[in-house]
Amino acid sequence: MKTIITFFAVLFCINLFAQNTTLDLAQAVASKKVAIQVKGLGGYHGKCVRLGIKNTSPQLISISVPAGWVFVSDDTTVQDLIVTQPLMVSVKPNEIQYAEVNTMCTQHHNAGPSRAEPFSLGKKAEGDLLKLAEYLAENKYLSSTAQSAVWAVADRSNMKDIYGTNIPEVKGIAKIVSELLQIPMPTVFVPKPHFITNISTSLEWRTDRNLAGATLAIFDEKGELQQTCFQDKKFTAGYQQWKFGFFHTDLDSTKQFFVRLTDGDEVVEQRWISPKDTVLQLHYFDTQTLLHFDAPQETAADVAIYDEKGELYFPLTYDLPIQKGHHNKTFIIGKRLPIEKNYTLKIKDKSGNVLVEKPVNPEETAQKYDLITLNKTLTYKVEKEITGASLFIVNEKNEVCMSLYKNSHIYSGNKTYTYIFKHFMGPKMKFRIRLTDAEGNVVMEQAVN
Repeated sequence: MKTIITFFAVLFCINLFAQNTTLDLAQAVASKKVAIQVKGLGGYHGKCVRLGIKNTSPQLISISVPAGWVFVSDDTTVQDLIVTQPLMVSVKPNEIQYAEVNTMCTQHHNAGPSRAEPFSLGKKAEGDLLKLAEYLAENKYLSSTAQSAVWAVADRSNMKDIYGTNIPEVKGIAKIVSELLQIPMPTVFVPKPHFITNISTSLEWRTDRNLAGATLAIFDEKGELQQTCFQDKKFTAGYQQWKFGFFHTDLDSTKQFFVRLTDGDEVVEQRWISPKDTVLQLHYFDTQTLLHFDAPQETAADVAIYDEKGELYFPLTYDLPIQKGHHNKTFIIGKRLPIEKNYTLKIKDKSGNVLVEKPVNPEETAQKYDLITLNKTLTYKVEKEITGASLFIVNEKNEVCMSLYKNSHIYSGNKTYTYIFKHFMGPKMKFRIRLTDAEGNVVMEQAVN
């Protein structure tokens, strides 16, 4: 009897795992049978992607990643990656499998992906780029020559960088690129090593005005244009960073290049670039700053982040309507900025007068909560007359969040005060309402929530 039970148990397990479902990556994600993580491994061609697949279904699943699938970078200034060799990954229920995927970069004007660069699922390429990827996969072409062909087709450019020592491969790639781009194919192929120099870096600049039609371009040492990264692009005033890539096949390693940002006839920023360059790492300020201040008159104000020299780094809002009287305002700052500087949030009127300023703390992470509205009634007793009385609400950090009145005259007796308090500081934040006299002495204090 035990033998029969064991036999059927083994048979059940075999049958369970025999129910293997095969899906392509997009189908598997859309049906929520798997969850994925896509990270860059660095580089622009070869095994440049680490794909993590978690099977959330009760069945064994085989996932196919077809040639021509494009993983899209989360950063729009970093190159997307196209799959050049199909892949099949089998994942057992509730398990995770990792696979390295052969890919090539598709936007030579963007920066090359760095290690751990995040990518999204993306989609399958279309048209000529898909045809080229399938051709490269069929022939197992994974060389730098093939990478140059991907850039040529993606950019609809030319075949000057399609050469190499493997003449049959070079001829085959040249033939399909010629057909796809509808340009003449070379008649003579001279074997020579194919070499790609990769410069992945960034340009940073700061301006006090908006740029209306900026152009970023790369030139050689003679001032001849090599690549245009963008044209007629608008940028707001303040600090900006643009990541870009420059790839060339010139075997002269001493050749120099420079990048230049212009706005009309004005040169905004320029510098020499080299293969040793990297992307300047910035700190993401995801902080929340609370300001309270008095406006002597109605005005329109600009709110911005400045460095210790008073130079504009990040405008938050322009022409903010400010009514006469006391104000409590919270600003959430989401911006990548150089970490070595000290920053201050300032509100200035149109005459340039600073209404209020406060240092920005990069360690104070912004908590983005829904609006909370409290309708409260305060009851208290005043033992003796108060002059210069102020009533306000503070949070647990002792920051003033709302001023209810200032410099008032209060007579003795029992008091009732109804007010509405609105905030975005979350349900766990504790507040207290405080009454002080003209000298700042606390006369009364109660919990708000």
